Formats: sequence, C-alpha cells, structure tokens
Amino acid sequence: MATAIAVILPGDAHATGINGMGDQLRQQIGSLTDLIGAAAFIVGLEFGASGLMKFRTHSHRQQVAKLSHSKHRKLDAGALIALPAVLGTSVGTLFANAPSSTTSAGGGNLTGITSQ
Repeated sequence: MATAIAVILPGDAHATGINGMGDQLRQQIGSLTDLIGAAAFIVGLEFGASGLMKFRTHSHRQQVAKLSHSKHRKLDAGALIALPAVLGTSVGTLFANAPSSTTSAGGGNLTGITSQ
C-alpha cells in the first residue's frame, strides 16, 4: 500500500503531507492558468472570425444565416478573449502568493483595503 502511494504522489508530496501538496499546487497553478488563457485567447479569435463570416453570410443571404448566430459567436469571442485577465485576477484573489505570470496587466495582488 505504501508503495502505491509513493508512486501516485509526485516528488516530496508524500513526505511533507497536505501542506507540501498545497504548496506544489500553488506553484504550478500559474502555468496552468497561462495554458488555459492562451488556449481561450486563440479559440476566442477563431470565434470572432467565424462571427464576422456569419455576419457577412447574413448580409448576402438572410434566409441561410440568422443574425443571432453572428451575435452569439461574437459575444463568445469577447468572453474567451477576456478570460486570461479574469483568470489572473481570480488566481491572485484565491492565492495571496500567486505567481507574477498570472497578472496580465503587470499589476500586483490585492493586499488589503485601507480607509483614509
């Protein structure tokens, strides 16, 4: 049983327990959000181009393509293109020590709200 756990858990996670696994997750979450953000941005660009092509098709032949198809694709494109910024903000909110690569605008994490 101990051999199976040692094989399943990566690196030193089995030696340091839950805290070690949490630290590893916190360190690796930045690269995961970068991957998801890049994929969402590329798919968002494709949806935007597809929405423009649907709009062009609608302008030439209204019976074939509905205008709502173009609108939906362009709204989806906007949401997917904005996803990297939202991911960076949400990771910075969840983990106070978020990696700097998750902040798209180069800003820092929130440290607190002070009143003046």
